[in-house]
Amino acid sequence: MFNICIGNTDDHLRNHAALWDGESLRLTPAYDLCPQIRSTSVASHALGITRDRANASQLRLARAVAADFGVTDRQADAMIEEILAVIQGEWDLACDEATLTRTERDALWRREILNPYIFYENA
Repeated sequence: MFNICIGNTDDHLRNHAALWDGESLRLTPAYDLCPQIRSTSVASHALGITRDRANASQLRLARAVAADFGVTDRQADAMIEEILAVIQGEWDLACDEATLTRTERDALWRREILNPYIFYENA
């Protein structure tokens, strides 16, 4: 969901990992996140999001497969709301920490970061 929201479509298998402690498996913290420049609003991910490999960069697809990850629809909706709130609430701080200029911030916001395409209900 976060990859979709920030336009990180460079999500090949080497950009995902898990930790095994001998008893349980868990995802590693996120790494190698890089919003990809779009020439149009449409974007797709390197990896399929759904079982049939649909890969449009849209939250509807992530929500549609929530149950495959043991997540209820209500939990998926809450996750999406939380991710959106954090991105919106922390955007300026993240830009400050990255020392982005106003031009760079504007170039990313609503183009790669929270591009309207992620909210479309159809491909």
